[in-house]
Amino acid sequence: MNLLPKRGTDFAKKDYWTEFFDKRKDPFEWYGTYLELSEYFIKYVKSNDEILMVGCGNSELSDELHDM
Repeated sequence: MNLLPKRGTDFAKKDYWTEFFDKRKDPFEWYGTYLELSEYFIKYVKSNDEILMVGCGNSELSDELHDM
């Protein structure tokens, strides 16, 4: 499935993102799941660090990171 819109300007449109997430009912992870990235979190993130997840869509990464 192609993740890129036809035009770069579509990234700024609400309708593009509504359709993007409507097509993907399962959580969508841009960079990887917690399990795939956990070695980096364990190495670089301390339990008392504060992390801002901007524009996370329907990703579960924030919740999984918080739980760990």
